[in-house]
Amino acid sequence: MRKSLLSLIGTSIALSFQASAEIEFIYGIKEKVFVQQGNVQPVEPYEWAFGAGAAGNEQLTAVSVTLPGDSTPTPIPNDDGFNFDPDSLATKAELDAAYPNGSISFNITDDGTPLDLGPFSITGDAYPIAPHITNVLELQASDYSQDFLLTWNTFTGAEEGDQILLSIWDNTIDDELVGMFLDKDTTSFNIPGGTLSADNTYDIELLFINETDGLVSPETIIGYISTTNHLLSTHTSDTNLLFYKWRFHEQVATDQVQVGGYQMFARVTGNTKNVSYAELGNDTSNYSLNFLGNNTHLLFTRFDSKAELDAAYPAGEYNFWLNEDEVSVGYGTYFLPGDAYPTAPQFANFTEVLNFDATEEQTISWAAAPGGVHLVQLEIRDQENSVAWSQDIEDGSNSANLPADTLSQDQDHTLIIRFYSTSVSNDKPPTSLGYISSTFMSFQTSSGGGSAPGIEFAYTVKERNFEQTDNTGPGAAFEWSFGSGVQGGNDVSGGSIDYPGGNLVFSGDPGDYSISDFEYSSQGELDAAFPNGSYTLNINLDGSNQALGPFSITGDVYPDAPHITNIEELQAADHTQDFTLTWNAFSGADADDRILIVAYNNTTDDEVFFKFLEETDTSYLIPGGTLTPENEYEIGLIFINDTGGIPTPDTIIGYLSATDFTVTTYTSDTDLVFYKNRVQLQTGPETLDTLGYGPFVFARGNSNSVTYAEINSATLSAPLGPIGPNTYFLFSPLGTKETLDIEFPDGEYTFRLEENGTFIDYRNYNLGPDDYPNSPQFSNFNELQSFDASMEQNIQWETAFSNVTLIGLEIRNEFNQIVWSEDHQPATTSTVIPADTLVAGRQYTLFLRFWAQKDGSEFPDASLGYRTQTNMNIATEESAYSIWLQQFFTDQEILNPEITGPDADPDKDKLNNRFEFLAKLNPIDSSSTFSYDFTIKPEYELSISPLHDGVIWDLEYSPDLQTWESAPGESYTSASNAVRVNLDSFPDDTFFRIILTEQE
Repeated sequence: MRKSLLSLIGTSIALSFQASAEIEFIYGIKEKVFVQQGNVQPVEPYEWAFGAGAAGNEQLTAVSVTLPGDSTPTPIPNDDGFNFDPDSLATKAELDAAYPNGSISFNITDDGTPLDLGPFSITGDAYPIAPHITNVLELQASDYSQDFLLTWNTFTGAEEGDQILLSIWDNTIDDELVGMFLDKDTTSFNIPGGTLSADNTYDIELLFINETDGLVSPETIIGYISTTNHLLSTHTSDTNLLFYKWRFHEQVATDQVQVGGYQMFARVTGNTKNVSYAELGNDTSNYSLNFLGNNTHLLFTRFDSKAELDAAYPAGEYNFWLNEDEVSVGYGTYFLPGDAYPTAPQFANFTEVLNFDATEEQTISWAAAPGGVHLVQLEIRDQENSVAWSQDIEDGSNSANLPADTLSQDQDHTLIIRFYSTSVSNDKPPTSLGYISSTFMSFQTSSGGGSAPGIEFAYTVKERNFEQTDNTGPGAAFEWSFGSGVQGGNDVSGGSIDYPGGNLVFSGDPGDYSISDFEYSSQGELDAAFPNGSYTLNINLDGSNQALGPFSITGDVYPDAPHITNIEELQAADHTQDFTLTWNAFSGADADDRILIVAYNNTTDDEVFFKFLEETDTSYLIPGGTLTPENEYEIGLIFINDTGGIPTPDTIIGYLSATDFTVTTYTSDTDLVFYKNRVQLQTGPETLDTLGYGPFVFARGNSNSVTYAEINSATLSAPLGPIGPNTYFLFSPLGTKETLDIEFPDGEYTFRLEENGTFIDYRNYNLGPDDYPNSPQFSNFNELQSFDASMEQNIQWETAFSNVTLIGLEIRNEFNQIVWSEDHQPATTSTVIPADTLVAGRQYTLFLRFWAQKDGSEFPDASLGYRTQTNMNIATEESAYSIWLQQFFTDQEILNPEITGPDADPDKDKLNNRFEFLAKLNPIDSSSTFSYDFTIKPEYELSISPLHDGVIWDLEYSPDLQTWESAPGESYTSASNAVRVNLDSFPDDTFFRIILTEQE
């Protein structure tokens, strides 16, 4: 945002100083900077800065400055003037620590002569008052073709020698339009008509300068400056631009509001203009907004901490980049100040709202919003997360009435209140940037008008988990876990569990509490953490404890693994029709046991169905239309061995076996690839050097248009870069295995793509623990080191291990271009490079890759797993042609086929390189060519030359340019590098040609 003083006064120097001056201007200043929104007086500084420098003509060749508190001169580079312009600081204390008050001096080399200027004193913290431009809104609304008188507050406290500087900067062309020093008593400036124009942005900067020291000649400013910056927009667009940093909270009791996390919220909405693309940018990154339809683009990202949010979206400068009506346009720069979150909203009648009769009007009240909040927004969402009611309040009220029958009775809801504090606003285009604080609370509606159903369901279970990908039964359990919890009405306000060796407190929301999942890789680890024995649930019900238990969990009686027998048929089914899912019988089950089937839509993050079934059931009818196109579903089948539950409240105690599988209804044929890659270099017959580890991530659209791609995990969000039409790749240098595992750990991965203008997630691919294939090794290493490219060449390698699912080979040239590639089945151990695939006398890299796929899907065509790659450098033997080229061309020219290709003609003599090579001519000398000469005495004769020694040639003739025959030996003679043809030996209108061939 801040420009150096020299850049702001460039126009003033040109107008005020004589051309013959050598040193024109020097300065050393401490500055506080304000940002003005509209006509409002700026109050708090946006940043603090230090600057020093000098300007002059070409005789000014070097400048250094000795800063306060430092005895060593600091050289100042010449960048459109000598400016020492370090980064701005957030507070005065930081400025004073980095650049304390004191003496400043300059050493300037003028026409070869060093001059010492100073020392000058910067002391007293005599910052002027903040400049306040009083009519920028009127300027924005004015007719820019006419003069306009810009006005501002009086520079109170100014003394003789103090000045005012006004600068108007055109951000589009990055140039100063106005730069004027004004008298300290000036309070206005006439902006000439035509200075500004529509559909542009300008920085207006007004500086009050308090000079504490200096010289009369050259012009010197030493002291303190207060600067006010206003971003003037003259755009006519009515597109709405929003960007807010957001802190959200949860209210769990009357006086208890706790921070829930942080998020950012950006939205662009076109009104009369069609917005086909939107992007938010700051100094470090650009962020594409997702197209939602209806001319609206949104970016909404949650962060675990304020530090993570601030790292991605720091205070500072922001721009919006849009495609409006097929024209690219930028809006900004807008200056978002540091933290300005409003205090957390708090519901004043929390207890009253927790449970109420939806058939009656309900008042919602909250603590009054603090100053600076311009909008209060209320919203209620139902248990499907759909907005059931909302209201915006801008009149300062702190209560609202929810009309009777707005909500459904006996349902869970979430109430949200948001305080908006706008730090930046503009109406050309309509723009708001700032901070939001929100608070949510969970509540229920009840026909009892405040009654609560108490405890509805409780559970304590030990579980083993299986995965199934096709109709084949699940293998060994991949995970063991423990879980416990309680569900009920809002009068259920917490709980805990006593277990052998410890106690754990539940967490959650009123009516739904549990302990977080405890997951283990083996039964031994689970039993060590949660031994068999006695378990008691302690539930806080209506303010008092209610104990359930003790219950006994003993016997390790895990049910058999559920085996779904027709997953493949479900995947291929017409999902508009009913489908009966089938599975194995729950062997050993008794009347207390149950089966649970659960389906979850991973794409929309919604539960599809949750059904308890009888222990004897072996099928479930999925109604047509339950699964919809372009979604991914996770379906779980759970066998429950209830060893000690009670009927009231409904309680499950015991052991579970659960099998999960994934069904996709995608139709996309986009290719998705993610492999963890180990790379080696083979340097000898049995020598492999490790080069490192890295990710291999790739996305390519086929029939669908892919315009964005990224890969996500629980800890990672990594955009892929475009490498060609419809194709994206993740570029990452090789590193250590530890670094790769930290960035890309075992677990679930999601591909996020923009396909055909719509964002879609292909999710929940699982990458298990390390399963790198064995190292590929070329078994005929020595034979491959150098070979004749004109002949086919065999490639052999050691056998791949059983986990390998594909073998890939590839050859790249010096320019990293693929010149040959093949894929093979895992049992293959050799292949052939066809003759003339490679060029003689060139260097290549041969890649051999063993792929081990661990997860994937058919729609889209996804493959994830581990890959081990071996590289080796190979060379082809030089041909006679390549040796000949080296006589005439540089190495760089030899690599350019337009110069040294067989069909190229670099000397423009109508003979290509191939012919000149065979004829032993000079390809870069146009005079080195074939000549033809006719003589008529003593006989008609054609002479063709030169035919150098060693050139293999044949003379042919033809009557029609169609059929050719070798000329009879008696019809010509060969001597002195020429062939002389006796034309009397041939009919009239005979054609001749020389045929050249290469030696064997």
